[in-house]
Amino acid sequence: MDLKRLKELRILRGMTQEAVAHAIGLDTSQYCRIENGDRKLSAEEASALASLYKCTVDVVVGRAAIVSNGESVSPHPASSSSAHEQFLQDQLDKRDQQLDRSQSLLDKMMSFIIGRLGKDSGSDQHSGNQQQN
Repeated sequence: MDLKRLKELRILRGMTQEAVAHAIGLDTSQYCRIENGDRKLSAEEASALASLYKCTVDVVVGRAAIVSNGESVSPHPASSSSAHEQFLQDQLDKRDQQLDRSQSLLDKMMSFIIGRLGKDSGSDQHSGNQQQN
């Protein structure tokens, strides 16, 4: 079994070890031990992961390549590993770009909210001063 495959699939789907473990009915520590190679993956767990990732068990255990839509293709030769690594890197780069855009949007929203709170506080103080007069 290709131990890197479990981590690759999890990262491609943007999931944490905790989320994957929960989805397939394991404790996080059990799943971590599988992903690290300290515990064997059972047939039932491999099947559950295949269902979760919408691929075949062959993809989960590394006997078939990952393609962009998550479906398996014929077993990949060792020579395709650099193409596979490039695909994974491209997916990670896309995810990083999405995270950057999300962070930028959140920053703008927070600035807007803080600005509104500052204006509202200023108008409350101003109206409070008028009431006292």
